[in-house]
Amino acid sequence: MANVMKPRRSINSSMVLPTPPNWFNEGQVKIYRELGAKVLDLKVWAQSDYDAFCILVDNLYGYQQASSIIADEGVLTRGRHGEWVRHPATIARNACWTNIQPLLIAFGLTPSARAQMGLSPDEDNDPIGDFLQGTASGVESTKHH
Repeated sequence: MANVMKPRRSINSSMVLPTPPNWFNEGQVKIYRELGAKVLDLKVWAQSDYDAFCILVDNLYGYQQASSIIADEGVLTRGRHGEWVRHPATIARNACWTNIQPLLIAFGLTPSARAQMGLSPDEDNDPIGDFLQGTASGVESTKHH
């Protein structure tokens, strides 16, 4: 079984979201700001979370990009010898999802994680569900480059 980070609450409720890293592109910055605001609202942010949060955002963006490629080109593609094979973007998307899952829990970004943290699960407030459905403002599906 994978090691899952235990969610925790920060005692510093006056924290502000730091500036996103300069290597983030526009799409990553949008995800960073929107999800960052949610994490700050939950009061689970600590300055030491910065790197982990950036990894979460980077993987969410990668997941979004891979999903866009799959939506455009399909889950299956022709292999080197004309056989049908899984699209390489599915491998990238699955790797991103594997990285995302424990970080969602650590930052209280799912209703069950919030319940474990002693916070109201607020099942109507599901930023990751919105993200995956492409309905969150600022994190809508973007075309890949």
